[in-house]
Amino acid sequence: MNDITQKMGRCALWKALALSTALAGMTSQPAIAQVPDEDTVFDEDEIVVTARRRAESLLEVPIAVTVFQSDDIVDLGLVDIVDVSLLSPGFAMQNNSRQNEQPFIRGASVNSFFRDAQTSSFFHDGVFVGGVARTMGIDDIEQVEVIKGPQAVYFGRQTFAGAVNYIPKRPSFDGFEAHGMAEYGEDDTWRLSGGVSGPLFGDKLAARLYLQADGTDGRFDVENSPFRVQEEETFGFSGSVSWRPTANSEIRARAQIVEFDDSQNAGVLIPASENTCLPNAAGVNQAICGLIPEPSTIALNLDGLEFPGGRRSVEQERYSVHADFEFEMFNLSLISAYSQEDNINSADGDGLPVNIFRFTFTSEYEDTTQQIVLTSKDDQRLRWTVGGLYFWSNRVESSLTFPFNVPSTPRRIENIAVFGQVDYDITPELTLGLGGRYSSDDIERVGIGFQNTFESFLPRVSLDWQVNENTLLFGIVSKGNQPGDFNTNAGVPVGLQVVEEQELWNYELGYRQNFHDGRGLFAAGAYYIDWTNQAIQFPVATGNPLLPTVVATTNAGETRIYGVEAEANYQWTPRLSTRATFSYTDAEFEDFLSRRPGGGARLKICGLPWAAIARRPQLFFEKLSLLF
Repeated sequence: MNDITQKMGRCALWKALALSTALAGMTSQPAIAQVPDEDTVFDEDEIVVTARRRAESLLEVPIAVTVFQSDDIVDLGLVDIVDVSLLSPGFAMQNNSRQNEQPFIRGASVNSFFRDAQTSSFFHDGVFVGGVARTMGIDDIEQVEVIKGPQAVYFGRQTFAGAVNYIPKRPSFDGFEAHGMAEYGEDDTWRLSGGVSGPLFGDKLAARLYLQADGTDGRFDVENSPFRVQEEETFGFSGSVSWRPTANSEIRARAQIVEFDDSQNAGVLIPASENTCLPNAAGVNQAICGLIPEPSTIALNLDGLEFPGGRRSVEQERYSVHADFEFEMFNLSLISAYSQEDNINSADGDGLPVNIFRFTFTSEYEDTTQQIVLTSKDDQRLRWTVGGLYFWSNRVESSLTFPFNVPSTPRRIENIAVFGQVDYDITPELTLGLGGRYSSDDIERVGIGFQNTFESFLPRVSLDWQVNENTLLFGIVSKGNQPGDFNTNAGVPVGLQVVEEQELWNYELGYRQNFHDGRGLFAAGAYYIDWTNQAIQFPVATGNPLLPTVVATTNAGETRIYGVEAEANYQWTPRLSTRATFSYTDAEFEDFLSRRPGGGARLKICGLPWAAIARRPQLFFEKLSLLF
């Protein structure tokens, strides 16, 4: 008990001064607003972000946001969103396979493998991404915005810790453009991609086409088997068309189809028999002392799987239409989007050479989004944004066989929301912002009688001071929420069947500075988060010998998170730049209430190691089970 109630290791995220340098041979500049000098050619374009549903200069936006433009992505050699997270303070990725990825922002992690439970979400050109996000080619992206803190007003559901917005490259009206990339490395790792873009009919119609393909043979052989693990293949394309019927309007249509197939993951590289020291009370060695060996082969049993050798497959389609109209008094933006994803995961679940546990997991996602946003002109003292959203989702997940069936329970979500923001310049330098979103989530587990409507109003208040054209100070108070859900597995007690809504209050201060004639950019911030009704997962005994336990979700208690983050970019020469980031996050359970049958004890658990929990949730369950 004492081991549990004492501080279990402070969750400190040190992004260890991540430095990246763009060296000779690179022709583009980092994402810094720059002023040219007579002897050196720099890019004069300032960074424009869309985090508040309007195009704004980064130096005028009172939001903690890290931006990577397309040139940065190439210069820094970023391959996927995991690379982006390494250079974004306060942003981390759960990444145990290409199928299962979740963004964690400012320590608000979640011990769930289902993307519906995530505390931060991906967006594609402002449209919620319910499935796998990394299928978008990194060189098909114009900009990535990592937006920290609750973003309910502008982005909606599942953003109570933050949002990551991909902005794709658009068709070019300025002439023909083409780019390509080819890579080859060890383990037969290869990557091919390229795109072409240009006008079709003068300045009225333009198009863009992008193709991507990559693969790897993996790093490890399987003992006594022709299969290898961690093999990956990706094939996909996207196409977009932009039409400008008038000088003040543009309609963009985009389609993307991607498929990737992966083999079995290397779940266990080194068996417990290799442990050499640190015995437990029973005298069993628990760790390896000294250099950890890297095996050339892995002992697995891949016989009898539905797909020989294991398979992790995703087939994904996304379609969207954006229509933007500029009128004399306001701007109008319309979005219609549809996406679907089929997901198969057939694998050895125990990582052992004997046939103990294997499974086939299937899931299907289908999302529809309709959104309307009206924004005032930017040159007014009082600026406003109002909008409405309709989101419908059908998710068939948890279809599991190992070797008996656990049937899926379709989950339907209907979300209707209205939102608005008003910004008023108290003085030319001081601006007050007031915003909010009313949201209604109707959630149904189809066919089993579980249905409920969760309503919420999420306010946001900001105050920013534009000290001068290069310096911004701001403060934010905002609220986020996570709609409730149900535990539908047989054997879950009635008292645990409903998962209540989670709420989060965020308080933060931010600073952003452009310096040395635009060559440098520095940003820093501090935040405090009060998270109530936090949901966790834990095993529940069912009494069924075929399925002795099931995983349930429960509201555990109150968590507080605080931290600081900073980042700096500097352009030394046209071909040499440096980027550094730092973040410190401390997350603790302030109050923990067990709702497990026979539990009910209230206790303090400080310094929960969120990063470890995200990687291995079973560690949390093992510790927790000692209490009850």
